Amino acid sequence: MGYVTRTAHNGPAALQVAGEFVPDVALLDIGLPGMDGYELARRLRERATTPLAIIALTGYGAPGDEHQASASGFDAHLVKPVTIESLAATLDEPMERNPPPARPGYRPDGDAPVGEVVDAPGKVLKTVVMRSAR
Repeated sequence: MGYVTRTAHNGPAALQVAGEFVPDVALLDIGLPGMDGYELARRLRERATTPLAIIALTGYGAPGDEHQASASGFDAHLVKPVTIESLAATLDEPMERNPPPARPGYRPDGDAPVGEVVDAPGKVLKTVVMRSAR
């Protein structure tokens, strides 16, 4: 499996990147200054024009945090530290459990332009990684 990635360090930048890049997967931190990951997930979900899996990679692991993440549009909730095996297993799960609402412009086939191919023989996922700059 290959990955083409983009990184953003705040919510508004992640929205801009996602609009230009059209990711298949978004890995988001929740505890961010300004726009938190919950709000970012809601906005990404509202704006999605292709299937999008949103995964929380966060330090928020208290009771209720996973439920709040799901209610905000996250498909999975991983608490730091996250192993590469755990992340890979999550990425291997069905990618879109919270689809965007049906509306003009939404393409369920995910037919969107892809930039560079990282691992041509395998599947390529376009991923935007949103994390704090801390």
